[in-house]
Amino acid sequence: MISCQSGGLVLSALPPDQLERLKREKNARVQADGHLIASFPTQDEAQAFLGEALKLGGKVEQVASVRESLEDLFMRRAAEAHEARK
Repeated sequence: MISCQSGGLVLSALPPDQLERLKREKNARVQADGHLIASFPTQDEAQAFLGEALKLGGKVEQVASVRESLEDLFMRRAAEAHEARK
């Protein structure tokens, strides 16, 4: 169970076509070793994604809390400031 504000999942064993679909639809990334990594702002979103991935044959490799890096914080704030100026 993901009990943190935001959580991340690392999945393996997904068929290549489903891996690409989930990557596109869920804004996930694929590591060089073929693991799919996805982050979610809420527990509900993470559980919905996990249910879908497991139905497709995915296997959970890791569940972890995800913290925003300083770089991500800076980029998000810069984008927000840019949008506010429009």
